[in-house]
Amino acid sequence: MDRAVLDAYGWTDIATEWEFLPEHETDNRRRTASTNVAPRCRWPNGVGDEVLARLLELNAERAREES
Repeated sequence: MDRAVLDAYGWTDIATEWEFLPEHETDNRRRTASTNVAPRCRWPNGVGDEVLARLLELNAERAREES
């Protein structure tokens, strides 16, 4: 599904690899060795950052077109 969505945007250069990474904690508690955080299937940070950057740029382009 990731590949289909990225291809629909024309972003065929973005890899759809994923990893099992720990879930982000939603509060400001410090993580300790005893904290039990289950891993989730997610893109590595660099991939997610790239997709987000492109979505933000696309949003800005469309906003300029509407002006």
